[in-house]
Amino acid sequence: KTYSMSGGKLSQASFKHRGLVPRCLSALFNMVKERPQMTVTVRVSYCELYNETFYDLLAPNLKADIQVMEDSKGGVHVKGLTYHVANSEEEALSL
Repeated sequence: KTYSMSGGKLSQASFKHRGLVPRCLSALFNMVKERPQMTVTVRVSYCELYNETFYDLLAPNLKADIQVMEDSKGGVHVKGLTYHVANSEEEALSL
């Protein structure tokens, strides 16, 4: 699973071995670059679901009071998850 998500150590050596997260971040920031007339703020969070428990991978204590909730519009919101602003693909990957 880790290899599929991040690409593992090979991702640093080979562009084609990047995982899902680096590929999605690359596509997202390319779309932002293509729309200079728009103001965009990218917020990044990383969480893991393991044994029916959510872990905030960017929080200092990892295990936080995280709950997946549905908002009034039918969207999904993760309550208690840490969000960080990222201005570039590299910045998002280095969190």
